[in-house]
Amino acid sequence: MFKFLKSLFAELLARITPGRFAAPERQIFRYFDGTKFRAVDPIATFYKILEHDKYVPKIHGPLVDEGDVNATRIVCDAIRKAFDVTEWSEANGGLTVSETLTLYADFCDYLEGLKKNIEETLTLPSPTESTLTESVEPITSDTSDSGVTDTDKKSDTPTESDTLSSQPLASL
Repeated sequence: MFKFLKSLFAELLARITPGRFAAPERQIFRYFDGTKFRAVDPIATFYKILEHDKYVPKIHGPLVDEGDVNATRIVCDAIRKAFDVTEWSEANGGLTVSETLTLYADFCDYLEGLKKNIEETLTLPSPTESTLTESVEPITSDTSDSGVTDTDKKSDTPTESDTLSSQPLASL
């Protein structure tokens, strides 16, 4: 009874207090860990997945699709650590390999939905021809005051870190 009243009061307080998010507005990913339902911050969980010491999305994702057992183990390990779920056992519950991969697929779909939602709410003004020509400066091969030449500047070819940070969320 008291838990119900406390949750009702907390929900009402969240709706009338400026700067707080009501439950439907919060972007929390919810999932079943094999024994109970849990909730996580999707961005923090995304970072945990990327921080895994062996998992590389562009390498292991396609290998899992091809049925590579070692790649599947690495992906499952990354997902289990990020979501704090255990491997299934009859005694302790947890998630099977298939359920772990499904959790990851659901999570990627959720992130893609967040990304689309954010892109729809952010509208940038379209550049006009006059603003484009005014903001573009010609590149010269002369040495600038800083002593950096064009050959010292960053190449147009993306590096591995550039491609990892710019890849779509759903491709993980």
